[in-house]
Amino acid sequence: MPKTARRPPTWTAPTLVVLIAIGCSSSDDRLVDLSQKSADRQADQNRLVEANNRQVLEATKRLVEADARGRTENLELHRQIEVERSGVNQQRDALEHERRQIAAQRNRDPIIAESIQLAAGLIAAVLPLLVCLFLLRGLFDKPDQDALAELLIDDLVSRQPLLDHPASLNLPETGGNPRLPVESPPEAPSIF
Repeated sequence: MPKTARRPPTWTAPTLVVLIAIGCSSSDDRLVDLSQKSADRQADQNRLVEANNRQVLEATKRLVEADARGRTENLELHRQIEVERSGVNQQRDALEHERRQIAAQRNRDPIIAESIQLAAGLIAAVLPLLVCLFLLRGLFDKPDQDALAELLIDDLVSRQPLLDHPASLNLPETGGNPRLPVESPPEAPSIF
């Protein structure tokens, strides 16, 4: 804060004029004139000091207002920096989360690829076995209708049909399933 000029007490000028007027009762106009000029100068100085004090007060007021505006702007800038910092922190956290996901995926992808390859190899190994099993099942496990159809075809083609003589069929006594007689293989001609 700038130093201001010290203002002399206001009672000195009027007191000086009164003392001069009382002490100098002579008719010397010069002395009265001198005291009047001194009083006028003192009043001018007082007005200058008062004007200077007003200017200092106005400057101080402007300085305080500018300081308040500066503090307000500083607080606003600080808030903006905090908002930006929190945004940067959120972006950093999101980036870290994404990095962790990518790292986990890098660890998981080879395992999944290996599992897919093993499953494909297993399918490739089991598929021919399943096809063979299906074919073997078809050879040995014939439905009754297929067996009956094959028997009828054999009977029609054979020289001695089995179905011409119904008496040759063996019917079991307890069940209702007719069974065809089992033929013994023809005897081979002997060479001796």
